Amino acid sequence: MPCLSGQSFDQEDESKAVFDMDSGITSIQGNIQYSPGVQVNQAASPASRSDRLDEVTTPAAAKPASRSLKSLINSLRHKLRTLVFIENDSDRQTLLDNLRNQYKSQNQKNVFYISSPAQLEDQRLVHTLISENGSIRKETGRLYKQEPVTVVLDLTTMTAGQIAGLNELLAVPSKFRGKPIGKNIRIVALMDDSTGRMVGPDCWRRLKRFNLKSVPVTPSPATDNNALLQSKIPVLSEGNSYHEESVIECFDNDDFQEKLFGGFAPDEKGEVRYIDGIMATVKENRQLVIKDAPWDNPALTEKLSEALRCGGYEANGQWISLPPSLKLFRVNSSHECMEAELKALTGEYIPNSTYALIDKSKIELLHNKTVLDDNGNVISYNPLEELAKGCKQLIIRDNLPDNTLRLLLKQFKTINKDIVLVDDRQKKLTPKKIIPFTARGRSQLAQVCMFEV
Repeated sequence: MPCLSGQSFDQEDESKAVFDMDSGITSIQGNIQYSPGVQVNQAASPASRSDRLDEVTTPAAAKPASRSLKSLINSLRHKLRTLVFIENDSDRQTLLDNLRNQYKSQNQKNVFYISSPAQLEDQRLVHTLISENGSIRKETGRLYKQEPVTVVLDLTTMTAGQIAGLNELLAVPSKFRGKPIGKNIRIVALMDDSTGRMVGPDCWRRLKRFNLKSVPVTPSPATDNNALLQSKIPVLSEGNSYHEESVIECFDNDDFQEKLFGGFAPDEKGEVRYIDGIMATVKENRQLVIKDAPWDNPALTEKLSEALRCGGYEANGQWISLPPSLKLFRVNSSHECMEAELKALTGEYIPNSTYALIDKSKIELLHNKTVLDDNGNVISYNPLEELAKGCKQLIIRDNLPDNTLRLLLKQFKTINKDIVLVDDRQKKLTPKKIIPFTARGRSQLAQVCMFEV
C-alpha cells in the first residue's frame, strides 16, 4: 500500500495532487504525503529518495481511513486520470463492477479492462472493422472519439516493457500512436506495491498527473472471474441429457471467440465476412453446453465473465444483449474418453508406406484454421488433411496436449477414410527415410517417412 498520512482524501480536493520527482512525494494541499513505494527517510537528500523507489514499507498507522465504495466511485466519475492501488483480485473486480454500473443504462460497452497493451487493439479501441451489406469498412476506435469511455489499465499484470509502451497514453495530455485520444476518455491505472517498485522514474513522472485513490474494504467483496464462471456456468452433472445442437465445442484456444461471440472468417467463396456467434442468435429459455473449453485461458475467462457481468457484449459495432433466461453449462471430456476414442480410430502399421509425422512440432500447424490459397485468398482448411497429402498413413509420435488431441480426433474424422492413423507414442517404429515437403500455405515442413519395425 502507498504510504499516506494526514487527513483523509474525503477531506481534501484530490485534483490538486502534485508529484515531486525530486523528493518522491505527492502532496495534497500540503497535508497528505504519498511515497510511491518509498518509506521516506526525512534526513535523506531529495536525490537519494528519488533513487530508492524500491525501498517500500508501510506503517499500519499510516494507511488511509476506509470509506464507502460509493464515495470512491462518485469521485472517480469526475476525474479523467486516476491511479488506484489494489491488493487483490477482489479489489480489481469491485472497482470494475462499480465503474460498469455508472453506464448501466447505456446499451454499449463503456468500460474497457486492459491487462496488456495488445488488448487496446483486441478490444477495438484503436480501430474497428464493421461488416455491412457484404462489405467491410474500417472505423476509428473509441479511444479517439469524444464519447465518454473508461479505460482501465491494469499495470499490475504488465511487464516493465509493456508499461513503457504505454508512455504516451499515461502522459497528460494523452496520445496513443502519436494521435491525441478523445477529450472525454477517462483513464484509471491500477497499481500495487510490486509494480510500484518495478517501474522507473519515467513512469512516475507521468503518473504524477493522476489523482490518487484507494479501494476500501467492503462488506461484500466482488467475485473474481473464476468463481463467477463456476457459479454461472456449472459442470453438467453426469446422467443429465442435453441436445447435441445445444453443444458448442470450444477446445481450441481461438474457437471460443468465433463460436460464442462471433468474428471475421472466410466463407465458402473465400470472402472474409463477419459471422455471428451463438450468443448473438440464442433464444429465450435456451440451454447451451460449452464443451471442452480452455478454462485456463485468461482471454476466455475475461470475455465470458465480462459478458455475464454486463448482460451482453459488443460485436460488429453493435451491443448484443444476453437473454436473462439463458442457462449455460460446461462439459469436459476426460482424458480417458479421448484415449478410448483414439484407440477406436487407430489402425495397424503398414510396412513400406509413407507417413506424415504428428509430433509436438506440429501443434501450431494443427491449430491453424485458415491459409492463403494460390491466388492469395484466405480460405478455411483442415490442416491435418493438408499434412496427410501424398501419404497413406498418419503416425503420432509424441504425447499431445488434451486440446490438441481433441482437435486431431475431430479433424481426422473429416479426412479421406483411406488414410490410416497409427499411434506410435511409445516409439516402437524406427524411421528409415525422411522426405520433406511443404504443406500448402505454410513454410513449415511436414516429414514424410518410410518406417521399419
